[in-house]
Amino acid sequence: MTQTRQPGVRQTTYKQPGGFVPTEATEAVAVQAERVEGRLVILQQSEAELVTGDRVSLEQSSAGTVEAKSAQVDRSAVRALEAERAVAQRSRIVRLVAGELRLVKSQVLALSAERAHLEDARMVLFAGQAEGDVRPLLTLPAAAALGAGLGLAVTLVRALARARGDRR
Repeated sequence: MTQTRQPGVRQTTYKQPGGFVPTEATEAVAVQAERVEGRLVILQQSEAELVTGDRVSLEQSSAGTVEAKSAQVDRSAVRALEAERAVAQRSRIVRLVAGELRLVKSQVLALSAERAHLEDARMVLFAGQAEGDVRPLLTLPAAAALGAGLGLAVTLVRALARARGDRR
């Protein structure tokens, strides 16, 4: 990444940790953008509605939608994240769909992952295979049962209301 941290969206050269070859990247620092895209996208202290790339990294940022082959989210908030591989640390995500996932000290509302490794993570709805510290509020079968129960309750309340209305 560049040494200067001036606000803006720019092309830069990035050397990945443990890597030897510098890679071209699109970097957004301290900006609000509708869309940021590239093969390698880095957002730092920025907001974007749509972020797409092969590799996406968010640090202290927020995004509406992130679409990537590989995503790294650190101390950030995302409304919807879809990735083949994802790592989220100290972040909040509304909807996350991933093939492989590592979630550390993060919260997710709805999570679907083929394989997930969870460390001190919380989620409301979870579908997939998980290892580690798994603490979903609702699993997919529990959510279906809850939905069915609520549907039955609404049906009964409506039937009772109609029955009371017919007696008057």
